[in-house]
Amino acid sequence: MLALAECYEKSNRPASAWALYKKVGARAAAAGQTPRATEAETAASRLEPTLPRVRFVAPSAPPPGLRVRYGTEVVDAAAWAVALPMDPGKIEMTFEADGRAPKKLQVEIPAEATVTDVAVPDLEAQEGDHDRMHPEREHTEADSGPIGPIGIAGIVIGSVGAAGAIASAIIAADAKSKWDEAVAADCPGGLTECSSLEGIDSARAQGDAGTVAFGVGIGLVAVGAGLLIYDLVTGPSSSAPAVGVAIVPREGGFDAAATARITTW
Repeated sequence: MLALAECYEKSNRPASAWALYKKVGARAAAAGQTPRATEAETAASRLEPTLPRVRFVAPSAPPPGLRVRYGTEVVDAAAWAVALPMDPGKIEMTFEADGRAPKKLQVEIPAEATVTDVAVPDLEAQEGDHDRMHPEREHTEADSGPIGPIGIAGIVIGSVGAAGAIASAIIAADAKSKWDEAVAADCPGGLTECSSLEGIDSARAQGDAGTVAFGVGIGLVAVGAGLLIYDLVTGPSSSAPAVGVAIVPREGGFDAAATARITTW
């Protein structure tokens, strides 16, 4: 599979290559094949900043069952909050919804690492021929892409969480340094004999912010890992998760939570 990922990369299919590298890395790590896992993860990390992405923009009141088809993939509206990696070039997308006439769009995906917004067209109501509005949605591993929308969403969410956790460590280290400087400058006789608490309070506030960022980051990493494992176990799915992160103020700090909802057919 590594050879296939390299073939995708050489044929200007970076998103397909990236997804397959991630899948190979996860499977190799689970099997204890550390060198193979490292090789695959290194290749995926190298490609990730270069990936073109697509963000689907749904109407304010989307019709039931709204989804988009492209290639062998079917992505429900629940996954559209995440910008999905996609190979560059002209892609035909078909937008569908229950009881609505489908519409096709030709979308040009640039080769650069940009996010292309695709607005969902209005889908007119359709009477009769109900069965035609519900085509078979089953996917097998042979005719689906290297990884499904759930796995891709998990990888993106986990990457964001890891970046947040790293940023929180930097914030916390800087806060500790500022705390030590403030104690040395304003409290030479100990914390009970401070001439000013401004520096200490500022360092404490920064430390609290770092704690919140770390909690959110770790939560997103856990959600992303869970979605990726789910995709690897069940195979590429035609649906993907709706993911949310909430930061709620409370006395003395914040509470943070990350949630995910998975819908399958």
